[in-house]
Amino acid sequence: MAGDGRPAEPPVLRAPRLQRVRVTAARGGGAAELDPDSRFDAELTRTPRGAALPSPAVSDHDEDRSRPGRRDFLRGVTAAGLAAALPGCDDGEVPLDDDAGTDAGPLAPPDAGPPPGPVPPRERSYATFEHGVASGDPLPNGVILWTRVTPGMPGDPDPGTVEVTVEVARDVGFGTVDLTETVTTDASRDFTVKLDRDLLDPATTYYYRFSALGDTSPIGRTRTAPDGPVDGLRLAI
Repeated sequence: MAGDGRPAEPPVLRAPRLQRVRVTAARGGGAAELDPDSRFDAELTRTPRGAALPSPAVSDHDEDRSRPGRRDFLRGVTAAGLAAALPGCDDGEVPLDDDAGTDAGPLAPPDAGPPPGPVPPRERSYATFEHGVASGDPLPNGVILWTRVTPGMPGDPDPGTVEVTVEVARDVGFGTVDLTETVTTDASRDFTVKLDRDLLDPATTYYYRFSALGDTSPIGRTRTAPDGPVDGLRLAI
């Protein structure tokens, strides 16, 4: 208590005056200069040149961001599902690396069999009947037979005159030939043959074929017209 009987006032504590550091970078690694009028204290730590800097502190906010979120979880689940759906490679399949398929060529289906080899050149006779045979204009005693000879490959020289033989029979095996005749054709006729003969029987089915230069045409079938009036007629084209 004070001498006059009044209670003494508590002492006033004054905080020491803080200093602010004013750092002046000195060339050649000189010491920092302090400002005595500053109000804040600071601690200077000099890091040697080339040394690693200390790692920054991680706050609670940064820790939350480093944890996987809901979107990251969904992306991971989706990727795992796709990986499980894709078929894997075992010992019986080609591995999916950079060299797969470069030496063996394209992959074939399991049941495709061996790859086809080169197509051999077509074997054909010098004279062929690529246009087939035809017949028409039937009469009771005859019919017109037609064919065209292909004497050679394109670019071959003109063979000149080609002999063509025609055979007509009542059976497809040509056991009994009713008519045999040989005619000629050349480039002036475009190597066509048109044979009109009237030595056949009416209302009869005949088979015919041509041959030339060792080749034989396909077998054709025709029928002569009936002799006399008929109740009906069928035509085929």
